[in-house]
Amino acid sequence: MYPTDDNWKELDMIVELLEPIYHATNLLFLSSYLTLGDLHIVFSVIICTINEVQNKNSTLQQITQKMKTKLKKYWDELKETFYESVVLDPNN
Repeated sequence: MYPTDDNWKELDMIVELLEPIYHATNLLFLSSYLTLGDLHIVFSVIICTINEVQNKNSTLQQITQKMKTKLKKYWDELKETFYESVVLDPNN
């Protein structure tokens, strides 16, 4: 069984979703001095990427909905810490 043209298009859209997220998370893993500002940037990139591709097809809708649910959980846990860090260090 070989992938159809539609399968390849769907895979291309999944790559379009995952590639910026891969690069954003690499920023975290490769950083020797990680700040909350870096984490905020990564969250922003991931959320923007999800919002850009979420309505392209039903498969991406399912994937991005699950990603948003997981990110919301982490964001809710970190939100207060982000606000405190901005007050304590506005350059962060």
